[in-house]
Amino acid sequence: MSLRKRIAGVALGTVLALSVPTAAMAQTQDGLVNVSIGDVTILEEVDVAVAARVAANVCALVVADVLVLAEQVDATGIDFQCTQRGSGRTVAITDN
Repeated sequence: MSLRKRIAGVALGTVLALSVPTAAMAQTQDGLVNVSIGDVTILEEVDVAVAARVAANVCALVVADVLVLAEQVDATGIDFQCTQRGSGRTVAITDN
């Protein structure tokens, strides 16, 4: 994995961590999120750890970094997106 991808992941995590939640964002954290590739939802209401492993494998990212981001998606409602290697399709983790 390139240093650029790792830095981008850390930077995105920092931005999400520092974001101020609003009333429109998720109010409760249940540990479940959805995963989609392009416009197709491939996993619904799955554990954040499962979603992180899937997104990390598809986008060639570090699982631990994506796990932190997936937990933040569940807590804040702010989506995480990465690009699927090879196809360029968007992989998204969204709150359920």
